[in-house]
Amino acid sequence: MKPAHQRGPSVPERMAEAIARHALLWPGERVLVGLSGGADSVALLAGLRALGYSVEAAHCNFHLRGTESDRDEDFCRTLCTELGGVPLHVAHFDTPAEARRTGESVEMAARRLRYGWFAALLRERGIRRVAVAHHRDDNVETLLLNLIRGTGIHGLRGMKPENGVVVRPLLDIPRADLLLYINNEGLNHVTDSTNADTAFKRNRVRHVLLPLLRTFNPSVDDTLAETARRMSDAEALYRLGLEAATSRLTRRPDGGMDIPLGAGRPPRAALFEWLTAAGFPSSVTAELLDGPPPRDGALFAGKDRMAVVHRGQLEVRPRPVPFESVMLNPEGQTLLPDGRILQAATLPAEDIATLPRSRTVASLDADRLRGPLRCRSTAVGDRFAPFGMKGTKLVSDYLTNRGLSRLDRMAAAVVTDDKGIVWLVGERPDSRAAVSATTRRVVRISLCTSERSEASADICPPESKLSL
Repeated sequence: MKPAHQRGPSVPERMAEAIARHALLWPGERVLVGLSGGADSVALLAGLRALGYSVEAAHCNFHLRGTESDRDEDFCRTLCTELGGVPLHVAHFDTPAEARRTGESVEMAARRLRYGWFAALLRERGIRRVAVAHHRDDNVETLLLNLIRGTGIHGLRGMKPENGVVVRPLLDIPRADLLLYINNEGLNHVTDSTNADTAFKRNRVRHVLLPLLRTFNPSVDDTLAETARRMSDAEALYRLGLEAATSRLTRRPDGGMDIPLGAGRPPRAALFEWLTAAGFPSSVTAELLDGPPPRDGALFAGKDRMAVVHRGQLEVRPRPVPFESVMLNPEGQTLLPDGRILQAATLPAEDIATLPRSRTVASLDADRLRGPLRCRSTAVGDRFAPFGMKGTKLVSDYLTNRGLSRLDRMAAAVVTDDKGIVWLVGERPDSRAAVSATTRRVVRISLCTSERSEASADICPPESKLSL
């Protein structure tokens, strides 16, 4: 134990240690600081300046607390002037109106607006990182909130020091130390009156639950913070196992995956992580993890994906988007309403022998086509003559006989000309339009990776993905 007269590391020194340990910032680089005017953000701004960083401040006025919101903005302007002219950027948001527009909570709307503006400001100013003032007490509260509502190992680790462009240099420092630091520096701060309102869950944890827990263990804040650090270390090992399990799954270009439910079923934890990351609600996750085995064909809806039980597997797919007839670009790409892309080109006869053989590429006789080509979702009663098979078949029967799941059948599309179907997309062309020995010109149509799947192909997101 240190002698009573020996001073421990200062707040800037502890910030420097955290920045170096987690490689949060480059020495002396420009940093955008989220400045609310509260003690935590004032300490963050002052600490980074003391460490030699070139700081710019960003303040959001959400107009949620009347004159108090304007008071906070005025304080931030005065503080930045007193600190030697720190550049200050201010954004005004009608947060209640935005929450009404989107249907989300005011808190979530404010969070989305704040980080969206930060991202735009980083690009505009050419700055690499935004530093926010979450501290040890915030992390402890987050861990408890996650534990109360139910969480996996990710929730038990609390917040991360780095999350994409967002860095948290104060995450290991108690708020009491930050208050002492700014008082010693002669700096003022403002107080948000809503922080005392126990109608908010976080405030109930702060003002009711934590004081109760301290009666059992006076050092419970330190204990929980250390637990979060240990869980963060454990998560690194956990993720290695999760990545190994993910690598054994069948992955699809559209961002889907096939998860075994019988023999070879993955560990419960892996299934929980995949479904949660894919946007499935906890009720669906619980049903699949703990309920009786779901019947074949059972559908489950997530945020932007759906899942179906099919032949002993859970097939996770992008949510099918039915669409009406879309004219195809005869020499280029066409983006379909469901996010898929069709690429069309006309080729001379001498290229026929080199055409690839794939279900995702259709080779059609250009001289047998009638009128422009279009693409649409399949409809009840659609019938075509599959190339290489006898007679005609209902598209629905063909897809069922092919063993496709309900979701894949719901997402099916056809390319048509003025006379009818010429290609069941991803399957076979119609015999009428198929190439033959007499073909002189070929229309080639390729199904490309969709824009939607490029943006969200990973159901199990890597650590580097931003989650604010």
